[in-house]
Amino acid sequence: MKQLSILAFLFLLVPAANAELTAFNRWVNLKPTTYRFEHRPSERSHPVIVGDILYYATLNGDIFALHRIQGNVLWHRNIGAPIDGAFSYGRSKLFVGDTRGNLYALEARNGDVVWQKKVSSQWLTPPVQVGSRLFAMTSAHELYAYSERKGEELWQYARHGDEKMTIRGTATPVVFGSEIYQGFADGYMVALSMETGKLRWEKKLRQRARFYDVDTTPYVDAEKLITGTYDGSLYSLDRQTGDIQWRLPVGSYGGVLVENNRLFFSGLDKNVYSVDAVSGKVLWKTPFNKGVGMAPSLVRGGLVVPTSADPLYVLDPETGKILWTERLGTGTTSPASVHQDGWFYCLSNYGQLYAFEMVERPHRDKAWGTLKTLSAIYRENGGTIESTATASGSGT
Repeated sequence: MKQLSILAFLFLLVPAANAELTAFNRWVNLKPTTYRFEHRPSERSHPVIVGDILYYATLNGDIFALHRIQGNVLWHRNIGAPIDGAFSYGRSKLFVGDTRGNLYALEARNGDVVWQKKVSSQWLTPPVQVGSRLFAMTSAHELYAYSERKGEELWQYARHGDEKMTIRGTATPVVFGSEIYQGFADGYMVALSMETGKLRWEKKLRQRARFYDVDTTPYVDAEKLITGTYDGSLYSLDRQTGDIQWRLPVGSYGGVLVENNRLFFSGLDKNVYSVDAVSGKVLWKTPFNKGVGMAPSLVRGGLVVPTSADPLYVLDPETGKILWTERLGTGTTSPASVHQDGWFYCLSNYGQLYAFEMVERPHRDKAWGTLKTLSAIYRENGGTIESTATASGSGT
């Protein structure tokens, strides 16, 4: 009789053809963070991925560089003031603004200061580096252009309307071609010359008497600009003239995602929307429980939607079906940061960084192929097993 050569269970795991998506929490950076604020903090800084390094910043003024797969800290520094959304990367530098008006360029490899500027207002949105220029928007509705290399001021554009109360936060400037597009708290969207800051066009979007901020970072392509307002509208504008192409009566705080002429965004009415980007027609909407939805992201075919009051959602972008949820404990006030390999990262409102990996999960009714035990295989072979076999797999 031949020797029995398999000494453990053999699992033959055959993925189903029609798989759903799920996400695994791979690691969490639980570095203790002490906040001294009257109300619960809202971490609005968006983690930045550069190769296998992930950078993020917190309201405590901490900046971390981590290995994005392993989660180990490569370097850390504290700038001594809260960082509330003004955090980005470009040309081997981190650009960081704080709530005391300091704007820094730091060496991405070690956090050393390259240059520093000071203004009288706060920095609340990521600076944008394009070529040799850096564009940054302040809480006082001032858009600055600096030289990326030395921080020299090149031009400034400001709008000071009659708004008495505004929503905290500002839209991130977007550059397309030779123009820069920016929303303002007075309810206007403007197009400026990237070189000079000269106004090309402006469009009034506000519909009501207060809280009409245009704080949604716009999506821009060759034909159109899509942006949302806090007073309850989403607009598609002609990129060259600012003329309105369509309007959807749903406001948005987070940004929008456009993929293959389909628009995804989180509405202030607590619904995630899929919209035809050409016509403005709603394709589907899915409600979420509470809080404010952030800008969606696509990860391996799943639509990741963070919310300010939990949970984090993964939706089917075709149907809006909820595929997976996860609680971060305090929610998040920034979009997910996404890598093309299926990993994505979320910074909770208490400064804890979560790493997830999106994977395919077969449907429960077709979860796996045959699951065979050692005794079953032994019986099928007439009491003998002729060769050693190995197989591996995992699933939930």
